[in-house]
Amino acid sequence: MMTQHQRSWLENEDRFIPAEKQVAQLIDLLNDRGINIHYLLRKTAIFHEDILAGSLAINARQFARLCSNVSQLHRERDISFLFGQRMLPGIFEQYSHLLNHGADLKTVLQHLCEEYTVYFPLLKPRIQLSESHCHLLFEDPFGESERFSDVILQQAYFRLLIEMQVTAIISYCNWRAGRRLAWKVNVSYTEPDWLEQYEVFWQAKVNFAQPYCSLSIELGQLDQPFPISSATIYQLAQKHLEKSKMADRSEPLLSMIRAMLRRDFTQHPTLEQVATTLQISVATLKRKLKAHHYSYRQLHDEVRQQQAFFLKTEWGYNDEALAQKMNFFDVSNYRRALRRWLK
Repeated sequence: MMTQHQRSWLENEDRFIPAEKQVAQLIDLLNDRGINIHYLLRKTAIFHEDILAGSLAINARQFARLCSNVSQLHRERDISFLFGQRMLPGIFEQYSHLLNHGADLKTVLQHLCEEYTVYFPLLKPRIQLSESHCHLLFEDPFGESERFSDVILQQAYFRLLIEMQVTAIISYCNWRAGRRLAWKVNVSYTEPDWLEQYEVFWQAKVNFAQPYCSLSIELGQLDQPFPISSATIYQLAQKHLEKSKMADRSEPLLSMIRAMLRRDFTQHPTLEQVATTLQISVATLKRKLKAHHYSYRQLHDEVRQQQAFFLKTEWGYNDEALAQKMNFFDVSNYRRALRRWLK
């Protein structure tokens, strides 16, 4: 069996997030607004003096708690958008060089998705294509959005992450392109009272109360060269990362399991098969999932739900085609699952 020190995945207690990067940027922004930093750091086990020491690494749970605290600043509805504008290219050494010198939108989006634990440790983007668009879909890699017993707190936390991340990607890619790109955004929550912030910072078509969150752009935009980039600097940054330990980044456990479930929708692995692949016991896997606020059934349903809605929305599948594609026993079985997902 694989020991804890040999495991090849990240868990929510692993300290892999450098506090002097995004956390420090967020704290500076809040300081500029005159917000009490010590109050916002409550229950995070993060201390300002430790950040200033320059060697503090925090885990996903701590960062999530900080973001949750920020999401409760009801008079500061633009904070998430302003921070999103500061997130990219960030201060990530060679990773930032790769972003700044990626030749086109396709290269930049692929890099953001591949290295999301660097840029977006609390919300994983992944690329999924339809006939006419490239879509970024989002998932929680550490289960922190599921830890809230209060639905209002949960929604506020998740909304903050979406506002930050979508702003980061739109503003950065528009800047690299030297123009406003035609983005389309779907979000799963209802339209908030601060709609003007979305209009100012996203400048995109936004659909609220959708089955899943996505950021989309036409396929034809992906390969258009960005005005300024250096192939030499890009290649040098790649070589530096290949030689350094920074390039050896593990995938979060939940994301690993979701990837297994997405590989073949007709033959989903069982809990026992996933445990065998991870080289741990079924009991250990259940315990780890519980620590991430998930069950295997929840992950299984989440993956199938997102794929079903994506095929229905973007490819126009009807219920009969979806039932066959997703390997449901029959259409009635699919429709029962649909009613359960929409509860």
